[in-house]
Amino acid sequence: MNKSKEQASIRRPEAIELWVQLTGKKLFWWEPLGDSGSFVVCDSEATEYIVRQNDGDIEFRQISR
Repeated sequence: MNKSKEQASIRRPEAIELWVQLTGKKLFWWEPLGDSGSFVVCDSEATEYIVRQNDGDIEFRQISR
């Protein structure tokens, strides 16, 4: 089963929901980055980001294109 189908049944973490709202990007897949509370997300254009929520704020940076 591919990641996007597996994740369709899993509620996305708040940090990822906020990233989607703030950027307006379409989420393709995501996964936790160890136990750090951060996530790797990939948008529909195959660009990857590190996303982290910090006291209600969202931090993200692009890591690949």
